[in-house]
Amino acid sequence: MKKILIIEDDESIANLQKDYLEINEMEVTIETDGKKGLQSALDYPYDLIIVDLMLPSMDGFEICKQIRLKKQLPIMIASAKKEDFDKVRGLGLVICSPYTGH
Repeated sequence: MKKILIIEDDESIANLQKDYLEINEMEVTIETDGKKGLQSALDYPYDLIIVDLMLPSMDGFEICKQIRLKKQLPIMIASAKKEDFDKVRGLGLVICSPYTGH
């Protein structure tokens, strides 16, 4: 069973995502705080992380950056941000990886 982490402060959005993923036989964990979400992402072996960009205590950009320093796994950004700058910045953090396997 695939393990998915959703880092999203809007509980209704997170629960909608969770319901869809669980229907498709995936195990889902939700974190609503940026720092707690990052800690969970680093401590557990998830197959995918879905992260919002606007979160309490730590934004999604920083979460992606910190994950990429330690792990190489798929990250999906789900956000209401619409500016091209935010999209390019997010893609850079998700795709470009300094991870060296250490």
